Amino acid sequence: MPRNDHPDHAARLLTVICDESPDLVIPARDHDVDSLAALVAIHRALASKTAVGAFPCAEIMRDKYLSWQFASRHHLAFAETLPTGRDLDAIALANFIDRHAYPLFAKPRCGYGSIGVRVILNRTQLDCAGALPD
Repeated sequence: MPRNDHPDHAARLLTVICDESPDLVIPARDHDVDSLAALVAIHRALASKTAVGAFPCAEIMRDKYLSWQFASRHHLAFAETLPTGRDLDAIALANFIDRHAYPLFAKPRCGYGSIGVRVILNRTQLDCAGALPD
């Protein structure tokens, strides 16, 4: 199989599913959930053969900030989360630091397995982490 981000991935995945006719396709990694949910959104007949929900749900589960927004709307427990980069509001950040203090954790919005997680001990580190694209 090509990588999930390869342009031929969806076509190849569809071919494998059609050729092998499995009873159930179970995504093994976070990225597999996204690509499989996107495929099911296009080919609805695969829905009964896949262990994924709708693509918007997969997107919420993949993106930590969207997960926090979803949890907040539905009054679910979730660590308070702020976006970084251009979406970061300076006043919201100051209030966040006042409420939680250091150390803080910076995590990529879309990642898994603790890849790219940073422990933030001071404002300089926070500014550096906040300037990262994700």
